[in-house]
Amino acid sequence: MTDHIDYMDYGTYKGAPIHWRVLKQDDNALLMITDQIIETLPYNSDEKQETTWERSTLRKWLNGEFYRTAFTVEEKADIIACDVQAEGNPLYSTDPGRTTNDSVFILSIAQVEQLFKSSDQRSATGTPHAVENGLFEDNRHQSWWWLRSPGKHGLATASVHSNGTVLTHGIPVFYSSGGVRPCIWLRR
Repeated sequence: MTDHIDYMDYGTYKGAPIHWRVLKQDDNALLMITDQIIETLPYNSDEKQETTWERSTLRKWLNGEFYRTAFTVEEKADIIACDVQAEGNPLYSTDPGRTTNDSVFILSIAQVEQLFKSSDQRSATGTPHAVENGLFEDNRHQSWWWLRSPGKHGLATASVHSNGTVLTHGIPVFYSSGGVRPCIWLRR
């Protein structure tokens, strides 16, 4: 196996380098998540429409505007589009939708619990841009961020609380103070 990597800069967003935390690695690829919350957006902009990761406006934004503007042509060539599983909620039988093929995605409940060993590791702060854009912060400047697994019903999506616990019941999909921590698979 090649050298172990913990963090790296890759791409830019709002004029600043994107700092990534490596969650998983093998000889061929790195699974990375932004070290901080880089944006504040609703999971889905229609508050009356039940949604899944497949149909969410957040997915469209990540694989559209964000992907187009955050990475150069050369950087995009090393990002691996992958099947993103429609993983359900372990407590509720809410429809998770269908598997998608994405270049950029967010984690599921199962992934966040597997890849982060503790609440402290899941706890995150926002970039200056995200905070200026309305990101919720607690008194320790920690913020909550979206997961792609559904919540208790189709109008809520799971998230990671500002204290790092996973909220399986979910947050209403239209909340605009939610944090976004994109993930990518990158060729080594």
